[in-house]
Amino acid sequence: MSLLDRVPVIPVVVVEDVAHAVPVARALVAGGLPAIELTLHPVGPQVLGGLVLHPADRARELLALFRDVMVDAPDELSLAFVFLNAPDEDEIPAALRGSPAVAIVGMHAGSIEDGESALARVREFGPPALDAFEPTAYADFQCSIDDPPGYRNWWTAEYLEDMDDAALDAIVALAEGLPDGPAQIFIPAWGGAVARAPEGSTPLTGRGARFVVHPLLLWEDAGDDERNIAYGRSWRDAMAPYRTGATYLNFVGEEGADRVRAAYGPHYERLARVKAGWDPDNVFRATGNVRADD
Repeated sequence: MSLLDRVPVIPVVVVEDVAHAVPVARALVAGGLPAIELTLHPVGPQVLGGLVLHPADRARELLALFRDVMVDAPDELSLAFVFLNAPDEDEIPAALRGSPAVAIVGMHAGSIEDGESALARVREFGPPALDAFEPTAYADFQCSIDDPPGYRNWWTAEYLEDMDDAALDAIVALAEGLPDGPAQIFIPAWGGAVARAPEGSTPLTGRGARFVVHPLLLWEDAGDDERNIAYGRSWRDAMAPYRTGATYLNFVGEEGADRVRAAYGPHYERLARVKAGWDPDNVFRATGNVRADD
């Protein structure tokens, strides 16, 4: 009996050079994987993607607008709210460079015309110091929001079922302490297809969350480790009255076995049984480790 017979698994193979794709596929088949089926969702050829950037003193109003827009947003609209320090780049207005700022970033995956309509409230508010939404290739937009390399990192995340005014006020107050540099507080809207997947259809739990609060701390000097990690942990305390208890492991660093269990909930034991059968020595033990002996 193979692993695929025992439990649903999604194998992920990243091929950076298209010339290697066919040899990799042949190797997988030769190794016993009988078929690879990919379900693609048509996007584009262009999407309406980008961001609006505002000074930090608009944080509360803009965050409330983001919340209200995303409560009943169509599936095609995927947005996140970001607290950040505006980078020193030519496209950033000079008055904002290096200063605390807030942004709504994301894309609309439908037609450009539908995207203009869905994003109208977001783009009209303020007006923004910078409106960088424009038609763009999906792949270009996707790589434009990659995390900058070469920094020290500490991440955490909390699911919120909703973002009421009390939660909103707590977020805005704590974000005022965001360290200098490329650190961010990244708050994507959840829901859509994520929420519609039946509980148990995948190992992840807590799919009813509407928002994810994700402190994404990056810095250069090891001497700042303690201060930045303490600030990141303070978000877990501040969100305690509002969080669901589940989390998203792609947004979490090394926070112990309890956080891994929180991400998988009642499905953790099933994963541990699979791990015991196929990796009893815990060879695969990176962040989010499920142990066979748990």
